[in-house]
Amino acid sequence: MRSKVRSFRPFLSASVYIGLLACLLVGLGWTTASAQSTPSAQSKPTLLAPGSRILQGVNDTEIHHYQLELEEGQCASVEVEQRGVDVSVRLLTRDNEVVVEVDDQLGKRGTEQLEIIADHPGSYSIAVKPKWRAAGGAYEVRLAGVRSATEQDRSLYEVRRLRTEAKRLFVADKHEEGLPLVQRALNLAQQVLGTDDVYVAVLTREVADVNYNLARSREARAGFESALQTLTAKAGPEHPQTLYAKARLGSVYTALGEYSKADEMLRAALEGEEKTFGEDDPILAGTLKSLAFLHDSRGDFAKAEQEDLRGLAILERLGLTDQLAYGEFLNNLGVIYKDLESFDKAEVYFERSAAFEEKHYGAESLRLSQVLNNLGIVARQRKDYPAAERYFLKALAIKEKHLGASHPQYAAVLMNLGNVYAAEGDYRKALDTHLDVLAIYEKALPPGAFPPISPLANVARDYIALGEFDRANKTQAKLEAALEQDIEFNLAVGSERQKLAYLDSVAQRTARAISLNLQ
Repeated sequence: MRSKVRSFRPFLSASVYIGLLACLLVGLGWTTASAQSTPSAQSKPTLLAPGSRILQGVNDTEIHHYQLELEEGQCASVEVEQRGVDVSVRLLTRDNEVVVEVDDQLGKRGTEQLEIIADHPGSYSIAVKPKWRAAGGAYEVRLAGVRSATEQDRSLYEVRRLRTEAKRLFVADKHEEGLPLVQRALNLAQQVLGTDDVYVAVLTREVADVNYNLARSREARAGFESALQTLTAKAGPEHPQTLYAKARLGSVYTALGEYSKADEMLRAALEGEEKTFGEDDPILAGTLKSLAFLHDSRGDFAKAEQEDLRGLAILERLGLTDQLAYGEFLNNLGVIYKDLESFDKAEVYFERSAAFEEKHYGAESLRLSQVLNNLGIVARQRKDYPAAERYFLKALAIKEKHLGASHPQYAAVLMNLGNVYAAEGDYRKALDTHLDVLAIYEKALPPGAFPPISPLANVARDYIALGEFDRANKTQAKLEAALEQDIEFNLAVGSERQKLAYLDSVAQRTARAISLNLQ
């Protein structure tokens, strides 16, 4: 029975958490401000010469610019040692467009290394900037060496260029477009460095991140597990990249419904991050967000609320309210308050999140569609069925545009629309809609998976309302089997409080199965 695969887990309400990726993407929120003691966006750049070492203090408003001279065909290695501040390092064009960005050292320590391949003789510009607002510290920048570029140098430069372009697309919520770029970067790095390399493991994790964002949980799981294995062996179990991979894998386990594994992985990641980074680092916010989703999924709403509020407070204290994770926390808190039936509070958070998403990603973004879906759920709970239908239809139009009408994410919203028809008493229309939902999910299931719970429960309810009890009982048999396996998967570990909270969350589904037996 434990060999069954959990590819996705639609819930009865099909409310949507967003941002399970848990990343605070690099390159966001760069601001320019001059400072008397350091070069800024408006001042003359500092020249880097071979062997030079420059120690700089920096605060959150500064961008420091550097320049070096290269001959065509040379490879320059620029190192930036972080001393109490997390920075990003960029190679810029004459028009200040980003060519390559490096940000592989998580946290406030470690050395970022930018290698530049000169395709023309002349000057090359570099910018160094703290990643987060309210940040301050120092770094040392040095031109570690200049040499003739080898084929390996050129290949790895192309890897970093592809990663930079892919991240630009990810920030714009264009994950389908970015995936081929980061996959090409991974393939090229594997050719140059082999498969058992730390840098290759980081790229493997990045590909898995994209697959996860695209709801390809099986591919994401394989990638995260591979990356974690290599990082643990090569970098060590407490290395920041290893801890980050643990958190990402924990998120996938949650999406697959493997809550026991998710709980173990995410708690280990958070404990390691608090030890490594401190309790107020933005890296923790992503892991807290994933833990909150896990606890909400298990019905432990109090714990989920505590974790989401803590993550939101970290971002607010650091001035990171323009980061995409901020909008995600707003939405996810709305989900919790919806689950607690605090609909006024839920609506406030959903509306704040919707405004954030539309401002940053536009009125047709997938991210906005997820919040619209949640607003539709609140409207339905308030019995404002016309408003609920409008929200769901708008979300469906966006989903269909980006994903097509056979995608599980489309089906999740369609299921909610079917629930509106049922609430209005149009059970025939509800049944037709829920059968379409069930067909989409069953087609998407991998071999060996057991049936999805929520679509089955909704179909069973519709059959009962229409008096079609034979069909209802056949659906019930599938539902009972799925419930039994769901409970077995999720009572393996966790505190007694967490187990009780999870059992309470499935009580409604179990009650529905029992009521069918009485027909």
